[in-house]
Amino acid sequence: MSLGEKTNALLQAEGLEFVHLPLTKITSVSINSKDSELLQELSKFDALIFTSQSAVHYGLMHITHSETVDQICPVLAIGESTRRELGYHEIQCRVPAKANSASLAELIKAEGYQKCLILGGAQTPQLNDYLDIQLDLISVYESLDISQEEVMDFNPKKDDIILIYSLQSLQVLSGTKTKVELNDWKWVFASERISEYAQNNGIEKYLVSSSPYDESMLEAALKLT
Repeated sequence: MSLGEKTNALLQAEGLEFVHLPLTKITSVSINSKDSELLQELSKFDALIFTSQSAVHYGLMHITHSETVDQICPVLAIGESTRRELGYHEIQCRVPAKANSASLAELIKAEGYQKCLILGGAQTPQLNDYLDIQLDLISVYESLDISQEEVMDFNPKKDDIILIYSLQSLQVLSGTKTKVELNDWKWVFASERISEYAQNNGIEKYLVSSSPYDESMLEAALKLT
């Protein structure tokens, strides 16, 4: 099931009307020779970290070992969705108690890891805010904004509920709407980090989901109906 399809299926099961508007698009990026060398030296790292489903999809394209990566070094995933994606490739991994960087950092500290390789997007990983260890990042994809014209055509009705899974998605949408429009709608955010941005931009009617998983996001949305 591709990204977005599970949420759509859950909404349909509840008999809710919805529109699925991807506000970003994921594309692969080329890696340089240094990054290729790091991927050939996985055994030198305490752990290999995947920060998203996209990191799994695009990252594994660059790994050419005959063994699965979990046979070379321990593998960590940011959350259950990423773990499931790794499972499709028969890769075993561990996940933190909560699907966020702070919880993942606690797991890394508990294991005593000092040298980790991260496969993720182009942005600096939030793990840097919580850990003082060696963290090497290989960017295997980037998340691009859709065109402003596409966003401008998106005009929900008053009191419609909008589910936002990433900070970038909220930034894309809020950048094309007025403060009045933003407060015509109700919002569900996947993390406190997103809600902090929303507060700073004057959005008032929202709930923060207990987790970024689809079931939790839908549960929060139903509270707003």
